[in-house]
Amino acid sequence: MLMDHDVSYNPENRRLSCMGHVLNLSIKASWFGDSAGLNDLLDVIVVTDETRAQWRKIGPWGKAHNITAYIRSSVQRKQQLCRLGAETLLQAGNATRWNSGLTMIQSLLRNREAVHFFCVNNIDLEQDTLTEEDWTELQSAVRILQPFLRSTLALQGKAPNLWEVIPEIDYLAGIYR
Repeated sequence: MLMDHDVSYNPENRRLSCMGHVLNLSIKASWFGDSAGLNDLLDVIVVTDETRAQWRKIGPWGKAHNITAYIRSSVQRKQQLCRLGAETLLQAGNATRWNSGLTMIQSLLRNREAVHFFCVNNIDLEQDTLTEEDWTELQSAVRILQPFLRSTLALQGKAPNLWEVIPEIDYLAGIYR
């Protein structure tokens, strides 16, 4: 039918992306900016001083990532954090979903005191110890990201129709106007 009317159509150029994926990319872009090596950094399995320094450049989010990765990399470190009064195990972020990073930050905030004592007593985390300003920035980030989490969860696991996506866009636009 398109050919009958001399209309060119390339589905690769005209397809709609998954709204959850669009939100994921938007959050990553707003949080990390145009960090060229970020995707490579997210996929790092072996943590080195160099990768920790790269994460640290991102700010409090990067420091939080370093702290979490350091503690989760050893049973003894996890036990030490528990002895310091941590209520829950720290959650790790992953490269696939931004909301896993949000969960990581929330778990750090829930265990703030224990995490702080752990950091100040471990020389390996000297450069990653979160300042009062860092903690405040992380708390603000959680408040900003909560509505995005709600929308992502509302749209996940299905191929939502336009009539399901538009209210979520309106919801987010209403909050951030």
